[in-house]
Amino acid sequence: MIARDQRVRFIFGLVAAAALASGAVSTAASTRVGAHTYWLPGIEAVLPAEARDGTLASISCASAGNCTAVGSYADGSGNDQGLLLSEAAGRWTRGMKAALPANASATSAFLDSVSCASAGDCTAVGFYDSHGLLLSEAAGQWARGVEAALPANGATAQGAVLDVSCASAGNCTAVGIYGSVFSDKYGYPPNNYQGLLLTETAGVWSDGVEAALPADAAPASAQLAPVVSVSCASAGNCTAVGSYVDGSGNHQGLLLNETAGTWATGVEASLPSDALGGTVYAVSCASAGNCTAVGSYVDGSGNHQGLLLTETAGTWTRGVKAVLPSNALTAGQDASVGSVSCVSAGNCTAVGAYNGNAGGYNVQGLLLTETGGVWSGGVEAALPLDALVTGQTVYLNSVSCASAGYCSAVGEYTQSSTHGQGLLLTETAGRWATGVDPAQPGGLRNVRLTSISCPSVGNCSAIAAAFDSRGRFAGLLFDSTSTAPCVVPRLKWKTLNAAKNSIRSHHCSVGGIKHARSPTVKQGHVISQTPRPFRQLRAGAKVNLVVSRGKH
Repeated sequence: MIARDQRVRFIFGLVAAAALASGAVSTAASTRVGAHTYWLPGIEAVLPAEARDGTLASISCASAGNCTAVGSYADGSGNDQGLLLSEAAGRWTRGMKAALPANASATSAFLDSVSCASAGDCTAVGFYDSHGLLLSEAAGQWARGVEAALPANGATAQGAVLDVSCASAGNCTAVGIYGSVFSDKYGYPPNNYQGLLLTETAGVWSDGVEAALPADAAPASAQLAPVVSVSCASAGNCTAVGSYVDGSGNHQGLLLNETAGTWATGVEASLPSDALGGTVYAVSCASAGNCTAVGSYVDGSGNHQGLLLTETAGTWTRGVKAVLPSNALTAGQDASVGSVSCVSAGNCTAVGAYNGNAGGYNVQGLLLTETGGVWSGGVEAALPLDALVTGQTVYLNSVSCASAGYCSAVGEYTQSSTHGQGLLLTETAGRWATGVDPAQPGGLRNVRLTSISCPSVGNCSAIAAAFDSRGRFAGLLFDSTSTAPCVVPRLKWKTLNAAKNSIRSHHCSVGGIKHARSPTVKQGHVISQTPRPFRQLRAGAKVNLVVSRGKH
């Protein structure tokens, strides 16, 4: 199972964030962050009945309370299976097993990314038995997965699909890698591999095409060219990013544009003048030809720096160095930008991590904002009060913006107890609030929030990976709401009228009322209630009562 988690980190490019290491239950009250944003307590993902444990990798929300999360779980035989979880009208249902193609051995399957064009119309991608996997949902029903068809020069190759973006239902683009022989069942790439581009049109996936590399690329026999992220502004108009090896053996950032359904030859990311090489990890496109990509590069002193790249009207400009907070380490810096979200051209937010200068090992979260095409200096993510003071490790893994200045980011930090804990950050009207440790079920440790999706201001959903008390993987699901949640009050012994008033004042609604005899509770007073007191539910949730008729 550890190997599975390591593979997921590799496939997402989260290794880039981990390279920066080259490393008590929250209160029951809801967490309010900024104006009109309330995070509800996390719930543990309910897995298929055959599952021993499971983890989540990606989430996409078509609208508030209508989301899909994907990942993998281990069945009773120890085989890894693809996991699909759906939320409808704010309720998460039990996860289901991804139906694999007929040629699957059912010994290893992973879902790495999901994109939802509308509620109940999603596409998920990943890997099974060393083959790329494509899964489609229409009107809430998941069809059997299909094998990603490789380019003509990949007849004997194997592949993996790493990311997907859907411009509309049935019109998606997916990216990944393919090569001669993958090294093991967990999908670690071979010694050389090419970038893979796949297009779905009106619900039909065409054969994949090889990502055409710049003229200075090393030969295929020595090539490592993963395409790790894609963003589509409209059907057939997408941008994908990754990296490749040039003729000198250096890793360079790769930028690929699709226009009207045709992929152009990739271009090398133009790096800052002091760069020796670089990698691009993520991309977000506000409209066709207007995109922002992020990553890292190595400068002339051997330091790793955060990289910001902008495309305007189809033309990529020279990348710029992410300006770090004033407490950044000067020598030996290790900075990286791993996720970006753009609400309109030139208005984006990106997150990552950097080394602070507090002495020793000290990794901090990095928040970057672009306004009107200009990037401001990065700010350090403010941590909860229980954060470790020295030797901190903060990674920000994902960001999503509903509108300019209204974003949420997720990641992890180290508590003063030295335990890893999930981190939620919310920006309101352009100001980032202090991060919070989200409320979660007891008995979980090493919580790592990995992906977030915000379809509207104040309405976000996020996922996390964690370990339970027996050291098994567990997946967590978090939802926020733009209205105050229903916090169920304690109602026993209250009169019926007092109970109704209390229910309404706690943003809940009165549900069913039954009457029963009771030897201990006075007539007209509450005997019991459901849900139980202090539970947090979405605003307007119903509270049911049993009221006493008296002793006789």
